[in-house]
Amino acid sequence: SDREAEDVYRDNFRRLKSVACEVAVEHGDVDIEGGVALLLNRRRVSHDHTSFKAKYE
Repeated sequence: SDREAEDVYRDNFRRLKSVACEVAVEHGDVDIEGGVALLLNRRRVSHDHTSFKAKYE
């Protein structure tokens, strides 16, 4: 259902955002804009989260 898909997206986004914040703290190269984590240097983010982001772009 749409509701389930939305819940999954929200959970995944929350995970991505927390990883983005960790990377930002370490490298200062992640920007959170309008609630969206923009990974400015994807090489520094684990393959998992890079794939996840590409899926939702």
